Amino acid sequence: MKRKKIFSIAALVLGATLFTACTNVDHKVTFSQYWNYDVNVAPTNAVEELTYAVSFEQGSGITDNGLSLSYSNGVYTTKLSTQTVDDKVLYHYETELKINVTYQLGEEKSATLADSVKSTVLFERPASINEKTTLRPLSSHKEVVSHSPVNGEIASVDEAYAEYDYTVDVTYELDGTAGKAVVTNNQKQEGDALYKDENTFEIDTEDYDYLDNEQLLFALRCLNPSQATAAKFLVYAPFSQTVQTVSTAFPTSASVANFKGITMDGETIDRDISYYPVTIEINATNSGSSHLAWIAKTTNASANAYRNVMLRYEAPVSYSLGTLIYELKTAKFTSNQ
Repeated sequence: MKRKKIFSIAALVLGATLFTACTNVDHKVTFSQYWNYDVNVAPTNAVEELTYAVSFEQGSGITDNGLSLSYSNGVYTTKLSTQTVDDKVLYHYETELKINVTYQLGEEKSATLADSVKSTVLFERPASINEKTTLRPLSSHKEVVSHSPVNGEIASVDEAYAEYDYTVDVTYELDGTAGKAVVTNNQKQEGDALYKDENTFEIDTEDYDYLDNEQLLFALRCLNPSQATAAKFLVYAPFSQTVQTVSTAFPTSASVANFKGITMDGETIDRDISYYPVTIEINATNSGSSHLAWIAKTTNASANAYRNVMLRYEAPVSYSLGTLIYELKTAKFTSNQ
């Protein structure tokens, strides 16, 4: 049997670059400061830090060659801050996933390796709850180290995975109609230089807002569920070199669950919280599974205690290998308006 590399499992976990549309809604949306305590105010100096524990639920994929895969010790962090560029206040959003991946082939000794995904994105912020504005991205940077499984005949555990190490840099034109993406393979060189794949792209923003791949999950927190039950966004996918459409769906009513052990601004909570389970559809060629983000419901527009924070995130790993589950553990909310 021919061995097949399954590319960059960890890289596809967050803000996957292979999204497709599945609804029939054609309109732009309004982004607002629902992540803030006072939704009506756009902070000029703010910092938010979130930490998630990441666990793994085993799937049914890759069983014909005796290979098993699992993830452990996962931690995902995000940091949102404001940054002033040319007298304009922008958002600077950083995320980092660190997780161990373990391969086991039959009774042979296993191999445990470290995967990581780190990203930063700079984008505009909405001005107020009443003003229709975008989260227009200016640039993003992503670093990925991934040990991805190989499907096929495998003689030893050392042959069970392929290592990837690359970076992605995306910049956008100021008018928001075009951009440039550079994918750098840090393992492959041409002469003395790292191998780079550079591509330019155009964005048709007549019907939809566009977002950078690395700000997708944050953008869900800036939507009013009653006004954006099904929303579409344009996102450039650097590996397929296409502008694709992200489809998200909010339910018509919120759910309620008990959350305990989460520390918010120094207080450890044990209480019921209302949330919206938001579905994000993923391209059928990448298993056809959907991602699911639990977004806390706005409690009071002027005293939004939970800041529409993402409480939980379920991200299927490609080829039915399993699901990574992110659960909020700590949240630090601060702002100087």
